[in-house]
Amino acid sequence: MGEPAAVQLISPQQSMVCVVVGDWQRRQFLIDSLTGLGCEVAAFQDIASANAADIAENCVLITAEHLPDGYFDELTQKLAQNRKALPTIVTAVDGDINSAVSAFQHGAIDYLTEPYSSFDICNTVKRAIRKHY
Repeated sequence: MGEPAAVQLISPQQSMVCVVVGDWQRRQFLIDSLTGLGCEVAAFQDIASANAADIAENCVLITAEHLPDGYFDELTQKLAQNRKALPTIVTAVDGDINSAVSAFQHGAIDYLTEPYSSFDICNTVKRAIRKHY
């Protein structure tokens, strides 16, 4: 069954998404999916570059479970030191139930394993924005 042809856009004042994914192809897929939805996207390849950036407080964070310089929970802890906790969506290449449970215990609001589609990403981000902002 194919994906729906159209996805409703998110309003611009609520559409900041920060993507922290080490693999450039996965990062680019997320950027393309989210900009197509009307989101403003800031993308980073690792914890250090995301932590050094001035990430908006009304941002939804999408991060890989495993990053080049650590795990997603290290990223969320570092970001929370300077601002409120961000709603976090964790993506995994080969996640399992234990990884998903751990992600939720460390504050994730959703956990997506590959393969996921642009439609999956967009719906997950829209839910996060509606619930948290």
